[in-house]
Amino acid sequence: MKLHFPRPQRVIALTRRELQQDLKGRRWLSVPALLVLLLLPASVIPSARPTFNRTLLVHGDVPAEILAIDGVEVFDKHTSLRFDASDPDQLRITGPRLPSAAREALDRARPEATVRIERRLPPSQLPRRGLFLSLLAASGLTASIASSIGTERSRRTLGTLLAASITPLEIVLGKLVAWGGMATLSTVVFTAVALLRGVLDPGWWMLPVAVTPSATVALGLWSVRHAPDVVSATTTALRVMPVIAMVAGICAAALGVTDPLLGAMVPLGGAICTAGEMWTLEPARDALVATASTLLATVAVVLHTAHTLREQPSPPPPGVGWTAVPMPAGLLVLTGFCTMVAPALWGLAGNPRVTEGVTPEMGTWALTTTLLATAAALALRHADGRPFVDRRMPGLKGWLGAAVGAAALVAAAPALGLVAEGSSFVGVVASAFHTGFVPLVAWPAALALILSEELLFRGIIAPRMGHGPSAAAWALAKAPLDPVAALISGIAVGTVGRVGGMVATVAMRLVWYVALVQ
Repeated sequence: MKLHFPRPQRVIALTRRELQQDLKGRRWLSVPALLVLLLLPASVIPSARPTFNRTLLVHGDVPAEILAIDGVEVFDKHTSLRFDASDPDQLRITGPRLPSAAREALDRARPEATVRIERRLPPSQLPRRGLFLSLLAASGLTASIASSIGTERSRRTLGTLLAASITPLEIVLGKLVAWGGMATLSTVVFTAVALLRGVLDPGWWMLPVAVTPSATVALGLWSVRHAPDVVSATTTALRVMPVIAMVAGICAAALGVTDPLLGAMVPLGGAICTAGEMWTLEPARDALVATASTLLATVAVVLHTAHTLREQPSPPPPGVGWTAVPMPAGLLVLTGFCTMVAPALWGLAGNPRVTEGVTPEMGTWALTTTLLATAAALALRHADGRPFVDRRMPGLKGWLGAAVGAAALVAAAPALGLVAEGSSFVGVVASAFHTGFVPLVAWPAALALILSEELLFRGIIAPRMGHGPSAAAWALAKAPLDPVAALISGIAVGTVGRVGGMVATVAMRLVWYVALVQ
C-alpha cells in the first residue's frame, strides 16, 4: 500500500471533524474537566517535606564540636555525613544533608572560614512528578482514543472517508493531531502551572514531558486500528496501552542502572524516565536522546497504523494474537511476585524472620501448582474441537534447534540477570524473579516448574495465540526487570517452539538447567 504525502488542509479538516464528533453534547465539558481533575493535583500540590531521624550519622575526620552535639553517632553508611580533613586548610563535608545544629557548631568553631556549598545529585533517583504529568493526560483520553477508530468502523464512515480520496495517513494524522494535541496542550499548561507554583524546577525534563503524551496517543491509535466497534476498541486500549508503557518504562529504568544513555534510547520508556528526572548526571543528553528515540518511534507507529488500516478487517478469534500477551504474563508475574519476590522484600524491609522459613523451592512448587491449575481450568473450558495440547514430536530441525538454543542460553548466562545483584529494591526484585527464571533450585522443583511452564505456554497457549506472543508473555513475566534476559530467552524459546514444539523446548530448558547447576 503506497502512502502519499499528507495534505495539511485535509489533516486540519479531519482534526476539526474528530473533535466536533467526539466533544458534542456534554462531552465538550466532561473531557476537559476530566483532564483538569487528573492534572491539577499533580501540578499544584507541593511535595511533602521528608522527615529525618533525629540521629545524625557521621563518619571520617569528624571534628570535636560535631561529636559534642546530642544525637550524633559515628557509623559508616551511605547516608552518613562524611568529613574529610586530609587538607589542613580545608574541611570537606559530603552527605545528603547538613543539619542546622551541625552548621551552627562549625560556624562557632571557625567563624573566619569561607564556606562553599556544591550540591551533587546521585546518578539516579526516584521519579519525580514530571513522569505523572507526561502520562496522565493521555490516560484521561483513553476513551476518546479508543472510540475514534471503533466508531468509524461501526458507523461504516471509514469507507466513506477513503472513497473521498482521503489517504489512511491523513486519517491517522487527523486523529493524532486531535487527541495528541489535546493531551500535549494539557500537559504543557499544567507543567507551566507546576513551575509557577514552585512545585517543580525548570530543566531538560520538560522536553520529554511534551512529547510523551503524543507518543502514547499514537500507541493507542495503533492498538485499536483493527477494532470493529467501540467496545472492543476500549477493551484493547485498556489492555495494551498501560502494558506497553509499563514494559517500556521498566526496560528503560533497568538499562539505566547500567548506563542512562542506554535507558534513554528505549522509545517511550526513555522519555518516561527522563520526564521523571530519574537520571541526573547528564540530563541534557538523556533528555535529547529520549526525545529523539520517542519521536522516531512515534513516526514509525503512525506509518504502520496508516499502512495496516483497513475498512473491514477480519477480527482474530478471542484470545489470539499479541493483544492476549498481558493475560498470561500478568498471571505469571503475580504468582512469581507472591512466591519469589514478596519474601525477599520482607528481608529488605528489615523483617527477615517473617519469611525466613520460605525457601525458593517452596516458591517454585507454589508457582508450579498455579500453572497446573491454570492448565486444568483451560482444559475444562476446551471445546473448539482441536487437540488440547500440542503433541508434535520434534524432527531433526526441532532437536537441532533445541541444541542450538540451549547452547545460546548457556553461553549468554553472564548476561542473564544483568541487574539481579545488589541490596536495592530493584536488585532484590530482579534477583527474586531471576530465581524463578532459570530456575536454580533443587532438580525435582526445577523439573516440575519447567514441565508446567512448557505445558501451559508452549503446549496450550502457543497453538492458540502464536509462538511469538506466548514466548513474549513468558519472557516478560519471568524477567520483567531484565530486558536482556527477556530478549535472549524469549527469542530462544519462541524459535525452538515454532520449529519443534513443546517437547523441543522442554529438552532445551532441561539442558540449560543442567549446564547451569554443574
